[in-house]
Amino acid sequence: MRNTGKIVRWLDDKGFGFIAPADGGPEAFVHIKSLPRGQRPAVGATVRYRVARDAQGRVRAEDVELAGASASLGPASRALLVALPFLALVTALAALGRVPRVLPWLYLGASLVTLLVYYKDKRAAVRGAWRTPEQTLHLLALVGGWPGALYAQQLLRHKSSKRSFRVVFWLTLALNVAGLGYLASDHGAGARAGIDRLTAPLAADRDALPLIDSRRLP
Repeated sequence: MRNTGKIVRWLDDKGFGFIAPADGGPEAFVHIKSLPRGQRPAVGATVRYRVARDAQGRVRAEDVELAGASASLGPASRALLVALPFLALVTALAALGRVPRVLPWLYLGASLVTLLVYYKDKRAAVRGAWRTPEQTLHLLALVGGWPGALYAQQLLRHKSSKRSFRVVFWLTLALNVAGLGYLASDHGAGARAGIDRLTAPLAADRDALPLIDSRRLP
């Protein structure tokens, strides 16, 4: 049997809250893990859930469904809808010669590294271990890892509600995109050419090396 109720309290940074049943009765504790991955409730949201009790006999909600959630995307999915088209745009600009050819690989590599760093920092926060400095996370976002950071924040529910961190994060994102815009403009033609020369494929150097005769190998 499933009950219907509304979220009356929700602490997003802690990942839990309380549901008031529509038919009255005690409020039910709800943890973020009881919701589908990537979904976050808001105060006033209607939910359907299964009633359970913890070891102390307190009411808790399990198998929670947000009303209308089937027609909406979770925060992690929405982050991907920003990150993936952006990476596709950078790839297209590189193919057209509007940005350095290495740039798509830089964004992809930096995003994967940033995602891994966020994952390790999230685990460290749970265990109370040494944390990655916020300056490091911001630097990774600034050099091109912000698509991975944006996705990691929502997927891992990490650094997604701290206001001071979010302000600096969006600033690093804006600076990075502004730099990309400069490279793609006519004013950035010289910088594009210089970066392409410095990051020319190593294939040319490899082809210039003498071939190794396998018969001479010991």
